[in-house]
Amino acid sequence: FLTGVLGGLGEWTVFSITESDTAVGNTNTLTVTFRPSIQLNAGQKVTLSGLTGSQTPDTAALAITGAAASSFAVSGTTSTVAWSNAGTAVLTVAPGRVLPTDTDTVVGLSLLNRATAQPAVFPSLVSWAPQWVKAKTLDVAVLGAGGGYWVTTTIHESSRTNNGPNTLTFTLMPSVTIAQTDNAVISITGLSGTQTEDNA
Repeated sequence: FLTGVLGGLGEWTVFSITESDTAVGNTNTLTVTFRPSIQLNAGQKVTLSGLTGSQTPDTAALAITGAAASSFAVSGTTSTVAWSNAGTAVLTVAPGRVLPTDTDTVVGLSLLNRATAQPAVFPSLVSWAPQWVKAKTLDVAVLGAGGGYWVTTTIHESSRTNNGPNTLTFTLMPSVTIAQTDNAVISITGLSGTQTEDNA
């Protein structure tokens, strides 16, 4: 259990990621936007994890882009982060720089998508001692190379009366376009207990 010591316990008031390309084998630039509730000073490390499946190899100083890229450095080289193919990027606040609480920090991290399709993943962001910012996990997935996920899945029913008709309204939004020419089949399961007979 973390308590507010050694500089205080903060949280991420802003954390989002968008991606540029979900095609297999393509370069995918992740635009990461975040803002801590406490100022993070030079030398503080911010860890972005859960970015599994990329083909980008371990890189001691991976170049980054974006408005706040120069706020980070590895061994004196600005606009770089330490990248592990296990899916972790460590961003170290550069000398003379801080991450403010009143402005979003925005950086671009370019990774090579997996060569084959994979399910999308849900990244997390955290900052450890001496300035603790508790972990936050995105509720929107990324890096789903060659595949997608459901952004929206809701079901509403018209009636719960026994032996009465019940119209189920499904609202779906995929993260990738599903074209008629794809001949895709969308399966909805778990609707047990109805009296409605099989109907092909």
